[in-house]
Amino acid sequence: MFPPWDARVVSDEDTEHFFANTGQRPPWRAEAQALGTTFDFSPGEALHIPFVSGHHVRNGDDDISISLSIIFNTPQTRALIRALAFNHLTRPLMRRMGLQPRRVALDGGGVPFKSMAWRAGARLRRLVPGSA
Repeated sequence: MFPPWDARVVSDEDTEHFFANTGQRPPWRAEAQALGTTFDFSPGEALHIPFVSGHHVRNGDDDISISLSIIFNTPQTRALIRALAFNHLTRPLMRRMGLQPRRVALDGGGVPFKSMAWRAGARLRRLVPGSA
């Protein structure tokens, strides 16, 4: 498991891309391996993985693992997801202007504005015929 919001593990752009529901998983960066914490499990043990923490499972040659994910979306995580989607949508336009969006993170500024802008845009798309 890797530290959440650490751009050395998953870049800001890859995090935005993933949370914008593109279906594309972030690429693995072998150089990030040293930043992770390894956990050895026995049957019946579990691990809490914080929101936006990179993680992967590596089994032994004769091991089998079964994973169960239970995701709790809080008002804070939903706002962060909307802000990440906002960045994903606006990044190409900003790049053409020589800019880049401010990063989204737990302590990142602009999250409330980006979240509200994303929600307003989603409502407008539902109201305008043929825009969904």
